[in-house]
Amino acid sequence: MNQDKTLFRELTHGEKAEFKKSARNEYSSGDEINDLWHPVYQRECHLMNLENAEADMDYHAEKMRHFKAEWYGFQSILHEFEVTNVALWKSRGF
Repeated sequence: MNQDKTLFRELTHGEKAEFKKSARNEYSSGDEINDLWHPVYQRECHLMNLENAEADMDYHAEKMRHFKAEWYGFQSILHEFEVTNVALWKSRGF
């Protein structure tokens, strides 16, 4: 993303805002980023990809927390079942 500055003109603050807005409206996260696009536009596309990746990580981390809670709950139930069965078998002389 370090193109020669002579390839792209310097943008005003208003133009930068428009380029960023345009990227948000036109670019789909995960699509290819063309090296011929203006660096401001490219940076906004990379930022969108990063935001999407962070959201995915948060989503999967939350699913993992739920899975762990369910797993520990299952282990607790299984332990109680085993304790109950051992007591039952012992009470029957096994």
